[in-house]
Amino acid sequence: MTIQQQGLLDALTEAGWELAATEQLHEWWADDVWRMRSVWSPRGQQFYLTFLVDPQLDLHRQRKTGEGVWAVSASVDLPTSRVQAEGQFLFSFGHGWAERLSSFISDVSRFRHETVA
Repeated sequence: MTIQQQGLLDALTEAGWELAATEQLHEWWADDVWRMRSVWSPRGQQFYLTFLVDPQLDLHRQRKTGEGVWAVSASVDLPTSRVQAEGQFLFSFGHGWAERLSSFISDVSRFRHETVA
């Protein structure tokens, strides 16, 4: 787990979310997918975090898990394409990511009140 992933997981845990499961999309653009579940009321609401691989990364060699991840997207549904994944709440792991993390956590807290299809 990268420093950014651990920081994100810690912040979500403090905000009443748990890592319910991991998914594999087997797409070049998706490093990892986490299904998050609310442990606060309303309990059980879920959303997905998709860790996105930088499209400018040299993909001609074997990439290690966590390598080249530039951002994470949050969505109610599991994304089926890179465009769909980038069209949701998007959080860049670039410079200053730790200072911007609380704003992203506030954004994803909206998922507690959305119906998962």
